[in-house]
Amino acid sequence: MNEFNILENKEFGFKYVSPTPSVELLDDFYNKSYYDTNGYEVEYTADELTHKVLPAHEIEYIVKKETGKILDVGCGEAFVVNYFHNKGWDVTGLDFSHDGVNRHFPDIVDKIIKGDVYKSLDKLIESGEKYDVIVCNNVLEHVVDPIDFLKKFKRICYKDTIVRIQVPNDFSWLQKSLLEDEKIDNKYWVAPPGHLSYFDEKNLRDILAGHGYEVTDMLGDFPIELYLINDASNYNKIKEAGKSAHMARIYFDVKLFNESLDKYMSFKKGCGESGVCRNLVAYFSLKN
Repeated sequence: MNEFNILENKEFGFKYVSPTPSVELLDDFYNKSYYDTNGYEVEYTADELTHKVLPAHEIEYIVKKETGKILDVGCGEAFVVNYFHNKGWDVTGLDFSHDGVNRHFPDIVDKIIKGDVYKSLDKLIESGEKYDVIVCNNVLEHVVDPIDFLKKFKRICYKDTIVRIQVPNDFSWLQKSLLEDEKIDNKYWVAPPGHLSYFDEKNLRDILAGHGYEVTDMLGDFPIELYLINDASNYNKIKEAGKSAHMARIYFDVKLFNESLDKYMSFKKGCGESGVCRNLVAYFSLKN
């Protein structure tokens, strides 16, 4: 594996990998890691299936539209696409593979544009397509130029389009504390060539604001890294504890959602605004 350094963008403060991996290295990595069935579980529990639809409920809560056009960039197994399709939305998904959607929702495979996501996005831009809602979950950290990628959304937005971007919350204050206090002994979140850029709550806001977007909501998911504080549940040191931590996260999220969507959203807002989360979720639109 090539040697990489982690540098900081001087203007916005996010971290990035240097040198940029070659096209050949990235192609080889993604062909082995993401473009086939190895990236997905074959079967999910009932709670896991509910959990996969929670982002769609969250989007409904924020967007407050009955119908419209929605684009999911990097849609994976297409749980969000399928949810809105069933609600009568005009849906489009972009992904490198049809494997996930074929397994779970074969009846909407024609709604998923298969191929290089970045090239597919450029083709939609060239065609003049615009969308009411754009979803982009855990893609930005993978792209070579995240700023250029963010600029692309402007060209497929209406004035009131809402964009949802999810990225890992990396180099967070909690991660730094865990390192300093020797709860962990490595920066496990640094993962080139898969992850090329690293964001936290502040620099994600700064990047979006600096490129003509207004953040309306900053959410976060369940703070699974809290398990690293407890020696008995520290999945960084006890690898077999990882699955239990993951399932506990799913259990909590589903139970809270079933209790009340308002309570679930309040929890997510607290996690995002405090920076105590494994993934950040930013909702934003074009500045007026």
